[in-house]
Amino acid sequence: QCNLMVYAAGNYKTMEFVKFGAPLLLWMWIGTTLIFYFADTWYIMWIICGVLTALTLGGAWVWAQVPTQIRVSVEASLARLACCFRR
Repeated sequence: QCNLMVYAAGNYKTMEFVKFGAPLLLWMWIGTTLIFYFADTWYIMWIICGVLTALTLGGAWVWAQVPTQIRVSVEASLARLACCFRR
């Protein structure tokens, strides 16, 4: 129900859900496979999750420390690059 409300209100297309959902599904598949593979050595998964969390939060902190002029320039470049992939 909620997806249908967002779909209608946001004027989304089905392909937009696929673009977001496919990488998410792939990431969940890899994560589940790793969890089952390392079931006997559960502490390895905790270490991996901790490292990935630290990298994610650290990356956000580092990006916040970049001067505004450089951030605006990089974001503009990424926006131009993203336009190449839109139809």
